[in-house]
Order: sequence, then structure tokens, then C-alpha cells
Amino acid sequence: MIKDNPFRVLGVVANTSSKEIQKNLSKLNAHLSIGKELKLSFDHDFFGQLTRDEKLLKKSYNLLNLDNNKLENALFWIVNANEIDGVAIEHIIKGNIEKASEIWGKQVQKSSVNTKNFSFYNNLSTLLFAKGEYSKAIKLKAELLESKHIKDFAALVCGDKYKVEKNALLNSFTGNTTSALKETGMKEPEIIHAYSESSQNINEIVAALFVKDPISNIESAIKNAKQLIENISRTPKIPETPISLEDFDEYSKTINNSSGSEKIELADLRALHKTNPQAARKKLQPSIGKTLVSSIPNYGVNEDTGEIYIDKILIESGTVVKKTHLDTIICSGIDVIALNSNGFISKTARDIGRELMRSTKKDINKLKKVLGKEHFNYCLYADKLAAQLEQCGVAYYNHTANDLDYIDVYKYALVLAEGDRIKNKLKQALKHSSNEKYTQNINFIIKAFKEYDEKLQNWKDGFGFVDNLLREKSKGELELQTQTLGNRDLRAPKTYLGRETKGMLNEAKNLNNLCSEKLQDLKSFKSDNHDSYIYINSGLVNRLLSMIIAIENEDVKTVDYYVEYSNNYRFDSTRISSNYRDDAIEAIDTNRINLKKSCEFLDVIKLMDMNDDSKEFFDTNAKIIRENYNSSIKSYRERISQNPTTSISDHSSEGCYIATMAYGDYEHPQVIELRKFRDQILTKSFLGRVFIKVYYKTSPFMVKKLKDKKRINIKIMKLLDKFIYKITEE
Repeated sequence: MIKDNPFRVLGVVANTSSKEIQKNLSKLNAHLSIGKELKLSFDHDFFGQLTRDEKLLKKSYNLLNLDNNKLENALFWIVNANEIDGVAIEHIIKGNIEKASEIWGKQVQKSSVNTKNFSFYNNLSTLLFAKGEYSKAIKLKAELLESKHIKDFAALVCGDKYKVEKNALLNSFTGNTTSALKETGMKEPEIIHAYSESSQNINEIVAALFVKDPISNIESAIKNAKQLIENISRTPKIPETPISLEDFDEYSKTINNSSGSEKIELADLRALHKTNPQAARKKLQPSIGKTLVSSIPNYGVNEDTGEIYIDKILIESGTVVKKTHLDTIICSGIDVIALNSNGFISKTARDIGRELMRSTKKDINKLKKVLGKEHFNYCLYADKLAAQLEQCGVAYYNHTANDLDYIDVYKYALVLAEGDRIKNKLKQALKHSSNEKYTQNINFIIKAFKEYDEKLQNWKDGFGFVDNLLREKSKGELELQTQTLGNRDLRAPKTYLGRETKGMLNEAKNLNNLCSEKLQDLKSFKSDNHDSYIYINSGLVNRLLSMIIAIENEDVKTVDYYVEYSNNYRFDSTRISSNYRDDAIEAIDTNRINLKKSCEFLDVIKLMDMNDDSKEFFDTNAKIIRENYNSSIKSYRERISQNPTTSISDHSSEGCYIATMAYGDYEHPQVIELRKFRDQILTKSFLGRVFIKVYYKTSPFMVKKLKDKKRINIKIMKLLDKFIYKITEE
């Protein structure tokens, strides 16, 4: 812009005559021909280091042959229009740049652009450009360009007959300046800021330079989306199965005749496949990667009429063919398939809308940043984009009768839209889709509730075996080794109990997870649906709490049963009741674990929204469950009588001191497993009972010594984990 300015290259000011320019050119060429360099007036490094060669000289001279080029380059150089200019230029030639800037600066400060000072504005601006003070330089140059005295400047440079095109010159100046600033490494925001002190008109021209590409990209993306939507609108809907053979053939003919489709006959391939499947696949391999235009059906036969029909679609229209599809296509029974290489049919209107949204986000944001939200061009293209996104949604709904997974695009388009007309259309689309989604969510939750209620009831019915045991007890029928209830073996109810109650608590948690997202969607709808949300959420709370209550009730029945039999028949060696004590402890431990998990789940439930009735129901029962958890060990274990024939019974309700120390919790699952091993294995043998005596005599002392030894406790825990794994696997 300044360094290689053609006037500087030729060593002249911008209003030098053609004769003087030619004279300097001749001198420069003569010196170059003998390998010498001619120093001229403006070779000072302030304007940048200049290296002349024949190519640069020729280019510079040619540029100055046309008046338009001459004027454009003069804006980035200096002119000598009067005595003051002459004095300042002499200082430049001598290398005193600051003095020249001072002279022109004082003149510029005196008044706005006029007949006598227009050259001062130009010349000072050029020096400021060379210094890198771009904002000030552009401001001064813009004031000259937008004044009526730009005609005087043009006449000085190009002659009185030259007629200046003001707007064209403004566009040329901003374009050249912007390009030059980019070459310095300035980023777009910095370049835009450099124009900030100039007029609104200049800023508009600059903005247009920066939004030219984004506007072009947006227009192209909208045009492409519109074309794709038109293609889809001409494509018949995929038929719902079952469908008659005639209707499917009609659909296939219509879609296969779409433009650009490639037809492949399958009859010969099907025959070949029977004898040489590999060869048949090889012949169809060119179809891999192409889009299947028509669907691949599966044929069924009506048992009553013997009529052939299409019972389902094996490969849907729009699928990109893969190697795994080849056998299905060949053996499907259809005679012709159509393929499309451009892939348009593989996109739904939803995909097209989403791609349009994704591909234009950067461009529309740039328009907003450069032009501002109120600018006409931003509003224009924001509305165009929003309208096309809305049309993609309409096409999607028309083709599928479901646009629920397009709501986020509608919302984005509504934020984007500026005009009332498109805003209203998008609001209507969102309202329709939101109502559809609201209804769908309600139906989903109702279905989930129904399935859950059935599981809960079936589970409760299955646990009737506990009540049945109690009834059998009242009749004195205690020979349990042969009793069954349905297909349930009543000799090991504790194992079945522990597994099932845990599973059912997980069912409650799964229901909560399943419904939580849908309920959040319901909550986000307008306030007029708030009562419905609270009602449904309360229903969820009641169901979750009912499961916890049911589990606790069944656990209590089971524990009561085993505790009573453990106490009443501990001396009866002829009956299997000798194991009831172990069963009672097992049931108590299982109940304790279930209660702990239930209390943790209650902490989740209490944060949920619910109506007053459900809140009262929750508070009352949650309190009972927590009280049961806190008192369960004491209240149940005290009810198990000690067996005088078992010398180790005094320790049966005690914990494993060392294990409790290592795991940090008496009710840790691993500690419970060790207690089971103690009560069910070690107590059955002489050596086991001796080990237990020694353990309970020495372990308190060991715990006291090792209590704060974290590393040792970790090693103990690892050893116990290995031991527990071994005994539980066995």
C-alpha cells in the first residue's frame, strides 16, 4: 500500500506530470542496465525498504497509465499542492518525518476539509498509515473522500477533465485498506475497530466486505436445503406394513423412477446366489456406498386366503448399502432395485434442517457481530434462515406425522427470527409439537406406571409363601423339607427373599430413572399444566414409597417367622428347625441391608415435587422406615434366644472386630458375609468354635493396637476381600 506504491517506486509525488514520471523511469532503467542503483527522493526506510527491478518498474509505470489506478494509488501517497506541502515534503526528503507530520497536523486542526487544505488531509493520513496509526489515518482519509473536495484532489492528480466516481472510490479505498491491514497480520475484529472513528457510511462499506462470504454461504445453504426438501416432497412416503403386494409395487415403481436412479436387476443374481453366493455378492458389490431408493420388503402369506403381502420392511428406503445388506437384497424376492449416488433420499427433512442449522451458525453469528442485530441485512438473512428451518420442520411432519425430535430446531429458529410473521409461524409449530410431546410424555409415564404396578402386584403375589408358611404353622404342619408352593421351594426362602427384594428396589429406582426425564419435560411446559405435573409426580412418589413399604413388610414377616421358630424349636433335633437360628440371622441381615438402601432412596424421593397428600404419606412412612433401620439390629437380635448346647452362641450377635475396624462399618456387606461364615460354618465344628473363642478373646486387643494404622488396615481389608471372595464362590 505504501512501501511499493508506484509513485514511490518511480520517485515522484502523486501529482507529478507524465513527462516527469517517464524521465525518472528512464533514469532508473539506465542504472539497472549497468548494475547500479539510483537513489531517489522517497527511498527513506520510513516508508519501508524498497528494492527495484525491471519487473517492479514496469508494473508501477503501467499502473499510472490509467487515471482510475492513478487516483487510487495517490490516496496512499503524497501530493504537492501548495507551498506548505512543498516545505513538508522537503523535510521528508531530508528524513525529518516528524517535522512534516507537525506541519500538516497543524493545518488539519485549523478546519475541516476545504479547497486549500484537502492535500494536508491526504498527506498526513499517508504518514500515519506508514507509522501504523491506522485509525487516525483512515479517519482523515475518509473525511477527504466523503467531502466535496475529493473532486479537487482528483483534478490535481488526474487533470480537470477527470470525473470522480465517489462511491466507487470509497469502495476501492476500503477494499485496498482492508486487504493491506490483513497483510499486516491484523485479525478481523482489529480491522473493524480501525474503522470505528470513521463515518457510519464507511463502516457500512467495511461491514459489507466482511459479511460478503457469510451471506453467500447462507444463501447457498438455504438454496440447497430448499432443493432437498423439494426432492423429498416428490418422494412417496414409506408405506406402513402390512401392505398388499399391489400397493407396494405401485410405491416401488414411483420411487424407483426418481431422477438419477440406477436400476439393477436381481432375478439372475438370485438364481446365481443359490449355487454360488460369493459370485452373486461380487456382482452386487458396486452398489455398496450408494443409497437404496426403494425399500427391501419381507413377504408373508395370508393363511386364510393364501394371498401374498408385505409383512415388514427389511431395509428402509434411504439406507446406504453396506456389505452386510447384499444377501438380504439378493434373496428378498424383488426383481429390481434402484440406487442413487447423490444420497439425497437418505436424508429426512429433519436431517436437512439440522444440517442447515449447523452449517450456518458460524455465518449468521458473524453477520450479527459485524452488522449488529438491528441491521437490515442481518434481519433479512436471519428471517430467511429461520423460515427455511421452519419449512424443513413442516416437511418432516408431513412425511412422518411426527416432529417431536425437531423441537430444538424450532426453538433455535425462533431465537433467530426477527420478523413477526415468521416468529408467529414458529410459535405455532412449537405449540403444536409441545402439545404432541406433552401427550407423548404423559402416555409414556402412564404405560411405565402400568407395567410397574403389574410387576409390584406379581411380586407381592409371589411372596404369599410367607403368609402361607404362617398359616401352615398354625396347623402344626412343619415338615418343610417336602413342602412347595407352586414352583417355589420353601426349604430356602431366605435365598429367594434376598435376591427378589433387592431386585424390586432396583425396579423402583429404574422407574424413577425412566420417568425423571419425561417429568422434567412436563415441568418445563407452561404453568397451566403444572397441576398435571404435580399429580403425576405424586403418583410416582406413591409408587416408589409403596415398593419400599412392601419390601419392609415382607422382610418383617420373614424375620418374625424365622425368629419365632428359632426360639420355639431350638431343642427339637428331629426337625430341620435346628437351622432356623442361622436363617433368622440371615433374614435380619438381609432386612438391615434392604432398610439401608431404602433409606438412601428415601433421600432421593424427598427432593421430588409432590402434592400435600403424598407429602403426608411420604413423611409418615419415611419416618417409620428410618426408625426400623435404626432399631432393626437390636429389636430382632434380642429376640433370638441363646442356644445352651452351642458354646459359641454368646458371640452370635457380636460383630467381627477386626473386619469392622478394616471396613469402617458394622453393616458393611463384607462384614455381613464374615458373620454369615461364622454363624453358618464355623459354629458347626469343634475347631471352628475354638477359633471363634480365641478370636473374640484376642481381637479387641488387636483392634486397639491397629485402630489408627491405615496402611495395615488396607492390607487386612485386601486379605479379607480375597477370603470372602473364596468362601462366597464356594
